Amino acid sequence: MKNVIFLLMAALCFATVSSADEIHLATTCNANADFSHCSFIDGAIGRPVLDVNFGQFEFKVQDLPTEVVVDYYSETSFQYTYTNGGGDVLLLDSSSNVVAEGAFLPGVIEAYPHSGESLQGSIHFSYLNADSLGIGTGIIQGGGSFVYLHDQGRSPATNFYDLIIDGNSPPAPTPESGTLLLTLVGVGILGLVKVLR
Repeated sequence: MKNVIFLLMAALCFATVSSADEIHLATTCNANADFSHCSFIDGAIGRPVLDVNFGQFEFKVQDLPTEVVVDYYSETSFQYTYTNGGGDVLLLDSSSNVVAEGAFLPGVIEAYPHSGESLQGSIHFSYLNADSLGIGTGIIQGGGSFVYLHDQGRSPATNFYDLIIDGNSPPAPTPESGTLLLTLVGVGILGLVKVLR
């Protein structure tokens, strides 16, 4: 009986503790004094939308999704929402090797408030070099998010960049509590059969 309880406890611990690692990159720059090193949203053809230096990594938003809805518009501020997924994002190492590649999920928000500009959205990474990123081994997929904010209201004007890459697999349907319970019961029955043999 002790073996059955141990197996059930081990299964419960694995279900609640198991999670992949993530990497969090963040940086800021003085948009007035360090203008040449700050990245701003660029709409020019052939250029990255954003090109951010995180030290040992360089993050490029190559393209944004295509379908845009105007949330609001005035003479001093406006905001767009990209209703479809897409676009193209890259993360390069210091040797310009691609270590992450992906696309935005639906719901990216691009805004131009009175005091600056911003871009934020969730990302699906179809390629992650887990070894280079320090979040596991091999080539995997995962999720993440990116936030950019140019704040002219601060003194000095400051750009903020924040990138999170999660080595978990792409989101899967969450199992119903009944499914998890049946799995645990199955493990317990297998353990019981082994004990009784």
